[in-house]
Amino acid sequence: MAALYRALGLGRREIRLLKLLKSDSFDSPIRGRLVHTTLDDHEPYETISYVWGVPKFTQTIELESQPFGVTPHLENGLRHLRLASKDRTIWVDAVCINQSDDVERGEQVMLMKQIYESCTGNLVWLHPMVPTPSNVSEGENQGEEVDEEKRQQQMAKTLATMEEGLDLFSSIYTRDIKSLEPMRHKRGEVSFWETTSDKPGDDVWLLEYEQMDSLQTLFTYSLLWSRIWVMQELACAPRITLVIGKRTLDWDMLDSFLGDAEYSDAFHMEWGHGTVGPMAGQTFSKVKTIQNQRTMTQAGQRSSLMDVLARFKGSRSTDPRDKIYGLLGLTSQSREMKVDYRKSVAEVFTEATTNEINGSENLDIITQNPFQGNDSTERLAGLPSWVPDFSCNMYDDYSNQYSSILFAQRGIYSAGSAECKVPCDDVLPGRVLRLHGTVIGRVGPILFNDWEQSYDVKPGWQLQNLYAYKKLYLSPDVLDSSATYVNGEPELQAFWRTLAGDCVAYPIERLDQTQIAEDGKAIRELMRQPLTEESRWYTFYKDLASGRMMDKMFMRWMFTKADNGLFLMVKEGAKEGDVIVVVDGGKVPLLLRKVEDGEGGGYTVVNAAYVHGFMDGEARTWVEEGKLTEQDFLVV
Repeated sequence: MAALYRALGLGRREIRLLKLLKSDSFDSPIRGRLVHTTLDDHEPYETISYVWGVPKFTQTIELESQPFGVTPHLENGLRHLRLASKDRTIWVDAVCINQSDDVERGEQVMLMKQIYESCTGNLVWLHPMVPTPSNVSEGENQGEEVDEEKRQQQMAKTLATMEEGLDLFSSIYTRDIKSLEPMRHKRGEVSFWETTSDKPGDDVWLLEYEQMDSLQTLFTYSLLWSRIWVMQELACAPRITLVIGKRTLDWDMLDSFLGDAEYSDAFHMEWGHGTVGPMAGQTFSKVKTIQNQRTMTQAGQRSSLMDVLARFKGSRSTDPRDKIYGLLGLTSQSREMKVDYRKSVAEVFTEATTNEINGSENLDIITQNPFQGNDSTERLAGLPSWVPDFSCNMYDDYSNQYSSILFAQRGIYSAGSAECKVPCDDVLPGRVLRLHGTVIGRVGPILFNDWEQSYDVKPGWQLQNLYAYKKLYLSPDVLDSSATYVNGEPELQAFWRTLAGDCVAYPIERLDQTQIAEDGKAIRELMRQPLTEESRWYTFYKDLASGRMMDKMFMRWMFTKADNGLFLMVKEGAKEGDVIVVVDGGKVPLLLRKVEDGEGGGYTVVNAAYVHGFMDGEARTWVEEGKLTEQDFLVV
């Protein structure tokens, strides 16, 4: 390997290109040679986006007249992309970077954005994954061979489905009347779950299950759409071509189709329980996210690290450090963080979090952390409690409307001051973060734990929660009395506003006085009625301005009270005694937990919290009035 790779000049923007040698035989051995060049003076070349697959280099190509191991998926891609009449110059990471040299690898990763920006076009290899060959020796169990044959057959079947999806999309894009006519329906002919127009009789197109499956196999299910490196590659390349077997599709067609919302939203698919919904939102959601990033990148816009990481938080990488490094070129902090594979995962994640805090001068990445996965996900060992675990891939927030986070649009809440003291890197040697803020209470007894309950189908669990919270936490005569909340607001009103995070959705906005009055009246009337088998949450909440937001909050949050009577919405994991703190630079309050038997009075971050009456700077006012005091918190 050392003889194969000649060292690249560090800091000189040097790269290697693969000259894929021509062959008029598809099955002939793959041969290539390496070309040393620079990003400042190079011949035209293409790049490849693909999935590594299982890192088993079981296939061999000939590189510089030497055998070179590659994954089966890359070998298959190179075989399909090889030209018959002329050599093809490409850049592919597994070949052009010496993967065994961490220093070179880090240097080349820093150049990835420029590498893809400088190519003539990016080839996106969307072929189904090639199964890893079975290690079957002569005379061994022949059942292994049968399984391998079945896997090859399944791969061929998947490829055929993807090609059907390509043909269908082409027909939709070109508005091929002959192909579209069988799908046409008039408004009212089918019971639609969501409508694209209020005009009766508008044409819509209903795709059958097989058609839906072919499109989703192509644009949703492929592992490539979740590979972290692909996000930067597709955002930066000047031109993109999807390659499916021996077929191609220009990315600009996807962009044009999705950009015509009136047309794309007219296509519908059947979902479960006989419901029908728009096709574009689900089938092309990953493509749309990439295109949104591509639009910003091509326009020269740089987002904060948090924004880019949140946008692609469901993407995966073999090396957890690449969850940061694979997106760094798209961020405004790209020059502030050096790619270094000699650092541990915890060090990289901590450095990324610190850079984001210093760059934004706020604590959004902590108080509005969108990288939590589900509430039982085990965190990376050795990671400070204030550092998000970017490696977590167990995300269900998309289907749950990002219910695990409180921020949505960033201006919703302003519990703490807009900025915090930076830089915060002076505490990194011990991975201790110094926060400044105000204790406004402590979590009281949790009398009703949503996540330990079992719900019956009738009535809905949301209503069960509503009535359970009222019984356990509110005054017995709350519906008739003049009982008030800490801030003087009627107790019942403060209660239901807490359940909704004091917002409406979607888009998420704060409740106005008219909505508070109307929803308050409806909720009071509801709670005067006994909970019965006939009670239905859906038929009630859909008429409330706050209903959808309340439903969102119920997915991942539960109601409880602080020891001083404050109404809270907290996530699973909160415990009695957790300290409720409004911190400088935090738009929402934090729950901190005292480190048991720890030295120096340290705390760990538990989660964010909604605290009714303290989401709009009230803590600062109380400090000025002498009712509360400020202090520092050392978070480990």
